[in-house]
Amino acid sequence: MHCLQTGRALKGGNLLYSAPTSAGKSLVAEILALKRVLQTKRKAIFILPFVSVAREKMFSLRAMYSGLGLTVGGFMGAQTPPGGFQRVDVAVCTIERANSLLNRLLESDKLSQLAVIVADELHMVGDPSRGCLLEPLLTKVNFYLACKQADPDVDISTQIIGMSATLPNMHVLSKWLEADLYVTDFRPVPLTEYVKVGSSILNDKLEYVRDIEVPGLYDNDNEMIVNLCLETIKQGKSVLIFCPAKSWCEKLATLIGMVMFYGYT
Repeated sequence: MHCLQTGRALKGGNLLYSAPTSAGKSLVAEILALKRVLQTKRKAIFILPFVSVAREKMFSLRAMYSGLGLTVGGFMGAQTPPGGFQRVDVAVCTIERANSLLNRLLESDKLSQLAVIVADELHMVGDPSRGCLLEPLLTKVNFYLACKQADPDVDISTQIIGMSATLPNMHVLSKWLEADLYVTDFRPVPLTEYVKVGSSILNDKLEYVRDIEVPGLYDNDNEMIVNLCLETIKQGKSVLIFCPAKSWCEKLATLIGMVMFYGYT
């Protein structure tokens, strides 16, 4: 509620929102985007960094917005909805596809079709490989809007909503986007941090807590990730693992699946 009341967010002003994971950033963006689309009868674009995340968001928004008669389409990888951008009310895009869509709208002077742009994981502007697309994308939109607003005969506004859990230079980014800034460290679910060193678990003060249960060692798992997963699963809880590379993720998922199904050692 406090975030929605920040500055001119409810009136179409740009908003930069930083909060921990699971603190409700997506809900704020979805409410603001829905409000703008229904009020202006124009479109919304959601920009997400990865195809898998974009697909999940597309299905989520379809379930949420379908009862309101809004069409949600996905632009990711080689996927394009039937009829393209003109046939959707809400477009869910990866960074590359959003860049292509917005370039076409800018070149044809049709950005007025957009009521709101939601950039999730905004810290990607600092990514060495993909930030070079996201940063100029938002810069071009801001420059276009600034030029149009200088014309008294043109009435156009496209709201930009940027979100991230890890933005170190918030005030610089908010100035760049000419956005109101909302920062919170509120987390509805407490987060307890531990560090694994060998087979030992340490707390966030690097004090010894316990050892991992090691009923057996598994090929290609020197870090004993499988044993950590088995510990958690035995307690009836879920596990979320982040890997630094796609190939690493695939190999680890295969290994965990084999252990769970075959008891492979």
